[in-house]
Amino acid sequence: MAAKEISVKKYVVRLSGEEREQLEALIRRQERSAAAAEGADTFEGRCVGNR
Repeated sequence: MAAKEISVKKYVVRLSGEEREQLEALIRRQERSAAAAEGADTFEGRCVGNR
């Protein structure tokens, strides 16, 4: 049986300078939050990704 391909739609979005800054700030906050959560998992002795 052939593997089913997953289609992913991609869109080009044009942002103003201010919108880009807001988006980049949001991404940085999310990355820090994810890193903190991963650090907490490691600290508690759990293997990240193998829950």
